[in-house]
Amino acid sequence: MMDTLDHLLAPALEQTPAGYFVKIRAVPDLFADEVLNVGIGVIGADGRRHARVITAPGRLECLYGEAADNLVELAQLAARSFLDDEAQPSPNVLISEPRPFYNLDPETALARFFQDQVTVAIPQRQNVERHEPVNTVKMRAKVYQLLRQKGEVMQVDRLIPASPLTIVQTDKGPRTVRIPLQSTTLAAGLESADYSGISIRIHLMDALLDIDFAAQSRGFTKLGLFIGRPTRSDLPEKKLLEIDNAIDNVVGRAPRHCRVEVEQDLDILADKILDWADLEAA
Repeated sequence: MMDTLDHLLAPALEQTPAGYFVKIRAVPDLFADEVLNVGIGVIGADGRRHARVITAPGRLECLYGEAADNLVELAQLAARSFLDDEAQPSPNVLISEPRPFYNLDPETALARFFQDQVTVAIPQRQNVERHEPVNTVKMRAKVYQLLRQKGEVMQVDRLIPASPLTIVQTDKGPRTVRIPLQSTTLAAGLESADYSGISIRIHLMDALLDIDFAAQSRGFTKLGLFIGRPTRSDLPEKKLLEIDNAIDNVVGRAPRHCRVEVEQDLDILADKILDWADLEAA
């Protein structure tokens, strides 16, 4: 395991870091000075922040009994403060010095470092590993494939950019945005909701901001946000409720002229994208 971690942290000659990661740590008893890793924070090369922390007591119950729930709540507060780039809310929370990582995208790095460094979460992690989440990159690839199967190839190819990344001009200067569905008048986000509630809110808010910046800069008149809700059988009702609440928290802030669709079935989601883009099925 350490060999793998060393590879991810070791740069090739003159290689630029893919990002930086920190350990989110809790100090259960300031007098005892015991420190536990309860989460990981990642800052991508584009400055975007991602965080993952424990969501259940797990092994901590064996050490702290009912007080373990307080550590879970503390970890959640620490994650929100890290994502907002704010001072930590308690002296019982520590954030390590940022360390660079290489050869991984931020979301994969977050999962890998959480697995390696947050050992108190191992019981929960093992259950999740049996059913791999469908992240946004994988979901977009699947939806793109469905769009090409369902629509006229030439029309659909104009809707799917060679790269979702583009630079637009804003009042504060140039900004890199992600627009995974676009044409001369259309711009839409395409996001997976197979994440923690905090990550979902961050991803969806980023998507809405990117769409808004692009619309102001490029004059897009038709906007959309298409969300794939997970259907994995390992997700408990509590987790699904967390996902739905996170989606509702963000989509309620979408502009009125932005069409928002949330679907578990990506086949249906692709149909709704074609309808939004006024493209007929082949």
